Amino acid sequence: MIFILTSLLEKEEFDKNKSASSQPADFLYLRTKGKEVMKLDTIHHIAIIGHDYAKTKTFYVDKLGFEMLDEHHRPDKEDILFNVRKGNLTLEIFIKEKAPKRPFLPHPEHTGLRHLAFRVADVEATLAEFDRLEIPHTELRYDDFDGRKMAFFFDPDGLPLELHE
Repeated sequence: MIFILTSLLEKEEFDKNKSASSQPADFLYLRTKGKEVMKLDTIHHIAIIGHDYAKTKTFYVDKLGFEMLDEHHRPDKEDILFNVRKGNLTLEIFIKEKAPKRPFLPHPEHTGLRHLAFRVADVEATLAEFDRLEIPHTELRYDDFDGRKMAFFFDPDGLPLELHE
C-alpha cells in the first residue's frame, strides 16, 4: 500500500463533503489512491527507554525542566513507566534495567530513532545553561542546510538529543 502525503488544498478537492477552511492548516493528510483520507494531527508522545530511574528522572525533570505527569510501577512488565511534559511535548519514559544498551559514540547510528531535536530560541544561551547544570554537549555548530545554530547532547543512556534554533 502506498501512502501519499497531501496538502490541505488537495484534501479539499479529495473530500467534497467537508470544508477544508474549517480545518487547521497545519494538519497532515495521508491518502491512498481511491481511499478515504486519514488525518494526522500531531505527535501524541515519544516513548524512550532508560536503564536508571534516578538518573533519567533527574535529567528530564530536574535538568531539562519537564513536568512529571504520572508514574506507574509495573512489576509484571519489570519496568517503571513515567510521563513527562514540556510545552506540547510529552515523553513516555520506560525504565527497563534489563533492556539492551544503545550503541554509543562514535557509532550511535542504527535503524530506528536517530535523535530527538528540541527547538530553542537561543542555542548559545541554552548551552550556557547546560554548562551551569553540568550537562555535557558538543560545540556549537551550524546546520548544513539552513545555517541555523545547533548542538548535540545525550540523555543518561546515550540517546542523542539536539538543540536547534
